[in-house]
Amino acid sequence: MSVYLQATLELDYETLPVFLNIVPDMKRIAESAGWEMIAGLVTKIGRANTVIHLWKLPDMNAFDTGIQAMAAAPEAGRIYQELCKSGAKETLIFADAAPYSPSR
Repeated sequence: MSVYLQATLELDYETLPVFLNIVPDMKRIAESAGWEMIAGLVTKIGRANTVIHLWKLPDMNAFDTGIQAMAAAPEAGRIYQELCKSGAKETLIFADAAPYSPSR
């Protein structure tokens, strides 16, 4: 059964562009591990420089598979260095689709 992952990243103003530039590589790696990006959002009103990603995963095990794929990717070192510079505060939430969800 699918599970949804909401990743909310609070970034610093100067590092938002850097983060947005590395996300396509992260997205490609995660999707090769079975994740599906439902939405990639940047706040318009609310805490400035907040990025919200909504992912659909085949199951909870896919989270670990995706993290391992990102760590093993050739560009992992570069991605990790950029993430460390971003000053990101990350919050992860896992959820199931509600009974009324169009995705059910």
